This record gives sequence, structure tokens and C-alpha cells, in this order.
Amino acid sequence: MFQLWNGIPDKLVVSADKAYLITGGLGGLGLKVAEWLVDQGAGCLVLMSRRDPEEATAQVVALASRGTRVVVVRGDVSETVDIANAVERASALGFALAGVVHAAGVLDDGLLHTQNWKRFEQVLAPKIAGTASLERALRREDLHFFAMFSSRTSLYGRAGQSGYAAANGYLDGLAHWRRQQGLAAVAINWCAWTEVGMAARTNIIGSTSSHVTPEQGIEIFADIVGNAAIQVDVGASKPGQQAAATRSAASPKRKGRLRAEIGALAASNRKRQLVHSLTARVHEILGDSSRTEVDAEAALSELGIDSLMALHFSNQISSDWGSRISASVIHQFPTISLLADYLLEQLEHPSQLVAGAAV
Repeated sequence: MFQLWNGIPDKLVVSADKAYLITGGLGGLGLKVAEWLVDQGAGCLVLMSRRDPEEATAQVVALASRGTRVVVVRGDVSETVDIANAVERASALGFALAGVVHAAGVLDDGLLHTQNWKRFEQVLAPKIAGTASLERALRREDLHFFAMFSSRTSLYGRAGQSGYAAANGYLDGLAHWRRQQGLAAVAINWCAWTEVGMAARTNIIGSTSSHVTPEQGIEIFADIVGNAAIQVDVGASKPGQQAAATRSAASPKRKGRLRAEIGALAASNRKRQLVHSLTARVHEILGDSSRTEVDAEAALSELGIDSLMALHFSNQISSDWGSRISASVIHQFPTISLLADYLLEQLEHPSQLVAGAAV
């Protein structure tokens, strides 16, 4: 099942008596995922990387200081013996492996006529040989999730990244194969991340049509990792719309202002004004300067709000309303009218949240 990210999470429990393996664990994305797992109460993290552990000593110490056992294993994910060593290190501490995040990767871009097989091998190794070794070594493990960090490049291509596209295509295919075997797997076709990761290091962010900040990326990852999808395309914004959504982000001075404004109105006028304000936000996200009429009863997806834009929308409403409104709420209440009803219920009965809505 291939889909655009829809922001609707299933319940995933991260356990204090389980271990979680992250390949590329000392890289920027790996450490962000590690922080999230610690936040969720993971008992043990195994960070596997070819890097010198001393390069990330401060981050590892910070993770361990919060009560999670952190094991750093220097090794190559394409080597089965190194994977076995990583799993054994967790087992020796009394933790069974419950989740895997395969975030290892290498870039070596170049037009086809400038490439050679050695350069291709360098890019293919962590994604193909590494993923194959990981899958074989862990096939009998009772994993709650096996998340593979793929790329949108495997879906849409990118100049100079033929090797990288092929490498990530293997992850996509393996996710489908594992699920056919009844095993946990999801391939996440990421757009570029800002600040951390290979795209940030190689300065290609400005040439991509969509990207996520680390905070957005982790929120998306958290929603996807327990989902039933097999392969998920993250970052499907139309050109120009993401920039419009980013520009419209609320300033600190606006935090909670909408809630205060609506609360000051007579009850009979609240919904009309709230619908008007939410509609204005939708126009901003869509980059619609003409302010064409929007049907408040229409699904946001029908209006053109895609997965990444839904995340921007939830962030803006959170600031406007003064409390966190997660992307899952946007999808539980998928029209402007239903969302307004939810927010008004929260305003009038703040202690009574709608069941299942994470706020």
C-alpha cells in the first residue's frame, strides 16, 4: 500500500523493557530519532554507526542522562557480524529488540557519464547490502516496527542521483516484500530535512521544492511509524505552497490570540467568526491571494491541503489557539466546520477533550 502521509497515527507503544536499534545512529537524523525514542520512554537504544563515537559524545551523554541505556556500536550495517554484535549488546543488558530505524546512507552525486562503479558501490552499500544484511539478521525478531528511511528520489528522480535513487528503490521494494511475509516494515520516502542530514550538509535544500524542519520531520515520523502503510511519500507540496505556508507562521505575539478573541464573543457569534478565521488560514496555506470562496463543509484534502500542509496548518492553529493541536486532530475533524466545532468544545469545556484527539 503506497500513500501520501495522512497524519493519522495508530497507537505505537515504546517500551521501557525493550531495545531499539538505529543505524546511522550518530548522524543528524539518527540522533533526532534517538531523542524521540527517549522521550517515549525507550529502555535501551543501540546506536550503530561507522563514525567515531567521540564525534557525538555530548549527544550520547545527554540521551543517557535521561534514564535510557544507550549503547554505541561502531560498525558497518552491510556486515552481518556487526549487526549481530549490536543486537547481542542489547540482549546482554536484558533488552529484547522491538524496533529498528534504518537511517544509514551515503551521497555521492554526479552525472552518469562522470560516475564509476566504485562511486556507485559507495552509495548502494548502506541501502542495499546494508538493508539486506539487516533484514536477514533480524527476520526472526519480533519487531513492532522496522522503519526504513528512503527518499523521494526513488519516486521522482533527481539529476545526479541515479545511484541514490536505485539504492532507495531497494528499500521501497523490501518494505513491500516484508509485509507480504507478515513482517513489520515501512519505507518512508522523505523529502529533504533542514539543519540535519545529508541534504543539509550538501546544501541542496534551496533547490528542492519541499522540505521539513527537524521538528516537523520527527512529528511526521512519530505519526507514520505505527501506521498501517507500507510506503509513504512525505513532502508532496505543490511548488510555492510550502513557502506560503511557512511565511504565514504565527509570531509569538499571536500565540493564543484567536482563542481570546473568540472567547470574548457572544456564544451565538463564535462559530461564524472561528470559521472565518480558519478559512483565512487555509487561504494562506494554499497561497490563494484571491480569497476565493471556500466550502467550510468540504474535506480539507478536497480543498488542496496535502500532508505537509496539514502539518503547517496544525502548527499555525496551535499558535493561534494557544495549545497544541496535532496533525492527527486535523484529520479527525477534516473540514473547517468540524474543526471549528472541536475548538469551540475545547474552549467551552477545556477539561473535556474529544476521545482520541491528541492535543
